Amino acid sequence: MLSTEFKLDKGDYITGQHSSNIEEDSNTESLAYKATEGYIEMIKAGVMLNQMPNLFANNSKGVIGNIRVVNPKCSEAMSSTNEAFLYNWKQLSKHCKDILPNNRISSGEFKLATQLELLN
Repeated sequence: MLSTEFKLDKGDYITGQHSSNIEEDSNTESLAYKATEGYIEMIKAGVMLNQMPNLFANNSKGVIGNIRVVNPKCSEAMSSTNEAFLYNWKQLSKHCKDILPNNRISSGEFKLATQLELLN
């Protein structure tokens, strides 16, 4: 189930291995995901995108509309705003430099469209 929650060392947000619930709750600009199976799968999708340097050929910047995860067995899906995805990606990538040596998403090689850009 995509809504299955995990308790991490310092809290129940996806950043819970590195920051506590108090830190996230007191940050008024936080868009931290809860540590659920669905949001973890969403970050995994980001890792896969990051591993595809030829996704947007000819040196053109690609634009990613939405990242969604679907569990067809349970007929459920999760999505997120790209702003929230990018916030969580950047928070996690601070602590995972060895896993993401070429961080194409944070560097802007892949553009994550804002909600307003998706409407145009």
